Amino acid sequence: MKRPLAACRYVCGSLAAITAVTSALPVTAAANTSSANFDMRRQVVNLTGILNVTDYTGQVTRGDFARMLVNASSYRENLPSSSVSVFADVPGTHPDAVYIRIAASQGWMTGFLGGLFKPEEYITYKDAVKAALTMLGYSDEDFTGDLASSRISKFNYLELNEEMNRQPEEVLNQTDCMNLFYNLLKTKKKDSSEIYGAVLDCELNSDGEINPITILDDERKGLQRNPVRALWIGKCQCIFKRNSQYTGGSEGIPAGCGLCRCLL
Repeated sequence: MKRPLAACRYVCGSLAAITAVTSALPVTAAANTSSANFDMRRQVVNLTGILNVTDYTGQVTRGDFARMLVNASSYRENLPSSSVSVFADVPGTHPDAVYIRIAASQGWMTGFLGGLFKPEEYITYKDAVKAALTMLGYSDEDFTGDLASSRISKFNYLELNEEMNRQPEEVLNQTDCMNLFYNLLKTKKKDSSEIYGAVLDCELNSDGEINPITILDDERKGLQRNPVRALWIGKCQCIFKRNSQYTGGSEGIPAGCGLCRCLL
């Protein structure tokens, strides 16, 4: 009986930490998103290591978006320590070079004429739509006519546009990306009954939403099972950075946060 009680105390304490951090940040939710729903979505994408929302209206670059895509995939578990130049304007020393190479090789994102990726330009809605659908297993062969319009229609049909209201050429901000990736996590993959979020050990609650409590529990268990996975995010994106006890590293692994698998 003691073990379930301890787990309950752990989860309750963790949720209290979430509340404390949330209340310490400015509340600027999107107009079409309730405050509670907004905070829940922000917590989920943060806990999964996809995105740390720091500027709700801050526009997102293509390089940053490539990083988010990789962080939302199994590729983040085995990132190479170095990268080679794939695009003329993305040298191997670019901070997003590894992520851009993976995003391009998987077909999530594409470059421009002249061998350019334009990592500092902002990500557009239509390009983000293509990336999300590709991650779900869709390809160009699944669409007819104007590909951009056809993809957006499918995107809307799958309700990936929930809490989003953008035109194809509009650029996305952090709030848009938060909603896009949250929606992606709870959407079923093409020809599958499994949600995409299963790749990150996410589960749905009875309301069909991502359950943040199971993410907290999985993060704790994952770190205890395999401390090497503390390396999987690459840089700290944890909202508990200043609000939790830290676990020491083992076998040369640097100390990491006790509630996620990032490095501090």
